[in-house]
Amino acid sequence: MNATLQSLFSLQIFSQDIRGEEGCWRSNLTALLKCLADLHSARASHSRQKISLLKTLKQTIATNFSDFCGTEQQDAHEFLSVLLSQLKEEGVSLRTREGLHPYTCSIEANFEFDLLTTRTCLSCGEKVRRTESYNCLSVDLVPGGSVQDSLALYFKGYEVECRCQWCSGQLATVEPTLQSLPRVLVVQLKRFSFNSRGNLVKLHDRLHISPQLSLQVHSTANVRLPGTAKPHLTHGDFCETYPSPGGAVPFAE
Repeated sequence: MNATLQSLFSLQIFSQDIRGEEGCWRSNLTALLKCLADLHSARASHSRQKISLLKTLKQTIATNFSDFCGTEQQDAHEFLSVLLSQLKEEGVSLRTREGLHPYTCSIEANFEFDLLTTRTCLSCGEKVRRTESYNCLSVDLVPGGSVQDSLALYFKGYEVECRCQWCSGQLATVEPTLQSLPRVLVVQLKRFSFNSRGNLVKLHDRLHISPQLSLQVHSTANVRLPGTAKPHLTHGDFCETYPSPGGAVPFAE
């Protein structure tokens, strides 16, 4: 929980977005948004209020995800995913309430992006396209490589067995591409794998994190930039990189 909160609070624009809508969410008793905002204000203190806020945050998360009820060690990235999911639910709830002014969800505005998956039949060439929203990419480690190499591996096309609805072909290629870019790209590094005996082992390979991360080669030609309605690609193909303490690496625009 500490690693996750440190990562989120290091993103100034995220905290600003939450504060910017404070008049909207505080009056509607949205527990997680209030906890985050109050924790951000109290993070440098050693007050009992901060302890109480941390307990409230954990209890709120555990209400819907029982894995976090006790004191056993849990995965930091899993906690981040659950937290972002519940924060988005609060945001959607606020936005749909009757009589409430338009609400900008801080999760959608900062972390979400659209991934376009194109499946091409190897027999007839017909394509099937599907777009889904994500707030994280889980990538494999490339031994001796970098985050850029791990991303290249993630976006590399691959073959799958599937029946084509037009020609009954049995093989197709699948290629993912970014259709929109987030302000902050969260990358989870898969540091666990199975060995030849089927046992789960941790990977200790070093990974190079460069000052900039290029996304242009993995994006569609008309990729949508953060906060941009018109699809175009200009300066947004590079992201500054900041390693986080929890294993996930946020890349801020």
